[in-house]
Amino acid sequence: MIYPRASAKSGHLVSICRQLLDDSNQGSYLSKLPIITNFTYRCGALTGSSCGDFASSYAVVAHRSFPLSRHGDSMATLLRAPSAVQSPQAEHTHGIDSAAEAAFVRQARLLLHDQFERKTWVYWADLLVTLVIGYGAASLYLHFGLGVVKITALVVAAFALFRAGTFIHEIAHMGRTSMRGFRMFWDICCGVPMLMPAFLYDCHKDHHSIPHYGTKQDGEYITLGQGPISKIFWYLSQVLVLPLAVVIRFQILTPISFLHPKLRTWVLERCSNYTMHPFYRRQLPENAPRAYWAFLDILCFARVSLMLGSVFVLGTLPFTRLVDMYLLAICVIGLNWARNLVAHHYGNEDGPMSHVGQLTDSINITGKPYITELLFPLGLRYHALHHFFAGIPYHSLGTAHRILVEKLPADSPYHSTIRPSFFAALRELWSEARANAAKKRAARKQNYAAAA
Repeated sequence: MIYPRASAKSGHLVSICRQLLDDSNQGSYLSKLPIITNFTYRCGALTGSSCGDFASSYAVVAHRSFPLSRHGDSMATLLRAPSAVQSPQAEHTHGIDSAAEAAFVRQARLLLHDQFERKTWVYWADLLVTLVIGYGAASLYLHFGLGVVKITALVVAAFALFRAGTFIHEIAHMGRTSMRGFRMFWDICCGVPMLMPAFLYDCHKDHHSIPHYGTKQDGEYITLGQGPISKIFWYLSQVLVLPLAVVIRFQILTPISFLHPKLRTWVLERCSNYTMHPFYRRQLPENAPRAYWAFLDILCFARVSLMLGSVFVLGTLPFTRLVDMYLLAICVIGLNWARNLVAHHYGNEDGPMSHVGQLTDSINITGKPYITELLFPLGLRYHALHHFFAGIPYHSLGTAHRILVEKLPADSPYHSTIRPSFFAALRELWSEARANAAKKRAARKQNYAAAA
């Protein structure tokens, strides 16, 4: 079957899927469902729309295409882990859900049908309170000398600013017409001061795309779970250089980028991505709001110029201010980098993964609620659930998780994502990395011996 053109607008998705379903000459409903599922998420990645919107469309299509009574399968059978229905680890890695997996997604989506509405007031109240705490603590940290007050203020500021910065993730999942005021407020009051405007994370859609997740086109996925252990330390070492890289990006590359359109495109593609992989290159959408991005770029340039000028030109601030700001920056970035360590298993080397494959490659952290909320703000503890249904707002993830745990069978793919704590997930990553590295070393030795 030939896919419809990927440039089709997201609003046409349901009609296209219906056309596929109604064309009975092309095969049974059951045989078309995996194709429609894959097409749905391809469109989501290419149009930049919220994955939650496409999940809604997907649920409508799946409901028509796979009525359980028609095929005589019991819901209990379809909701069990994929291995109980058909083996297909290989099936998970080819970007197309099996029929049983598609039924599982459909049922889970129906259970959560009322969890996708954003409560605007929650976003505003949370962000405002967090910014007051974060900037207040940062001010104390920057103005006090070394002592208990300064250290306490550093800890409070780091966690609060980490939480405030995490709203960039929520913004990445909003449509461009959704909560525009909130997006602009966050950019001006958080993105620019912290030198992380939201357009740096516009590439996040690749991390949820069926064709891109877990591949080289996913800037937020490094195969840490495949080892060696040194790869984990290499990943964490980025924290030490990222503050300097950000200063270079906005102080040097921003003015240079405006000298020629090709330079501007190069900077936006290669040097404007808030990702784990330093060599990731994003594809710029044709309808990218470049004028607004340029406005934010100029504000960030002014922010860095003021900071450096106050120290090296005007002399109104001591050099130690830069040292203090660097320490605060690596604390905030370090929290996010540590959190990312246990977001996924990071073991995929086999190409695109299915929707359920993304789910089982991701992790939910459920234990130690207070500590977990500090390390995983705005619902990031439910990262597997987020990859399952990315359109659920952060304030509904806890409720959605409890519904799925209660309503789905205990051996469902969803239950396999749950870990009791950050350290339990970290130990698992460490063990998997060591085991996989050992297997690769043994395989290489065997190959050398066979060649000799």
